[in-house]
Amino acid sequence: MSDTVSCAVDVGDGRTVTFYVEDGALDPISAELVAGRQANADTVALLLALTGSRGWILDIGAHLGTVGLACAAHGRRVTMIEASPRNVDLLLRAAAPFGRRGAVVHAAAGDHAGTVTFSVNGPFGLVGIDDQTRAYGVLADVPLGRVDDLAPAGRLRRYDAVKLDVEGYEVAALRGMRRTLRHRPPLLVESNGHTLHLYGESPRTLRAALLALGYEVFEIHGRELRSTTPDTVQVPVLIDVLALQPGAAAPPLYSFVPPATAEQTQAEIAAADHSMPEQVAHLSRVTEPTDPG
Repeated sequence: MSDTVSCAVDVGDGRTVTFYVEDGALDPISAELVAGRQANADTVALLLALTGSRGWILDIGAHLGTVGLACAAHGRRVTMIEASPRNVDLLLRAAAPFGRRGAVVHAAAGDHAGTVTFSVNGPFGLVGIDDQTRAYGVLADVPLGRVDDLAPAGRLRRYDAVKLDVEGYEVAALRGMRRTLRHRPPLLVESNGHTLHLYGESPRTLRAALLALGYEVFEIHGRELRSTTPDTVQVPVLIDVLALQPGAAAPPLYSFVPPATAEQTQAEIAAADHSMPEQVAHLSRVTEPTDPG
């Protein structure tokens, strides 16, 4: 691919991964890689903390491999699912040196098998097209499948941790992961109120789906894992949540903290970035008494 840039990036402990980026890509992750800086370092650190040195990680919504391949460089076995045809081409090239430790599956993760129109837009691609999503990128038809079928764990080997970041399609993807999550491996999920809303979902319905699978759900605030309840108001439009089996210990260097109080929530709402339209719209939804926020 002559229109790509190779980026050798230190992903910690002197380990280097060569990522591939579209020449001229403007998204923030590509910009970090072109500058020679690691992207998603906190996510990588958490997944490494959740898994042993020979652990198996499932990365759903792998993009360019900044999470999955960084974990593979640290000795983990990683299976990466990615929908965007452009990203898959770049990901396969970067994953080649890792062999079986860096498997790539080209598909969108959902709750049934078939084909779906996908909006290709770097790390921000969207599954399914309607009036709200049509302007997000170039359209492509891609395979759609259930994670249980796309990347089944073996009878004698289970995933040790799962990362799920599919731009608002997380609830549908979870419906296709019941067998994969039967033993409740740690599950790191992006909760994006803006993109969830595009699919008729919300941070609260995402939490409800995780609770229905038998998980406890924690918002990640730095090194603090804040407990949530069914009625928790997610103040940031975008935050990562960690779903753990009830009674599980906190990962090394992390600590559990109680749910936010009503006063704390109001203070965080007041301190939020009200100049960002997505944040303002998100807060208007999650603070409405009848909204599922």
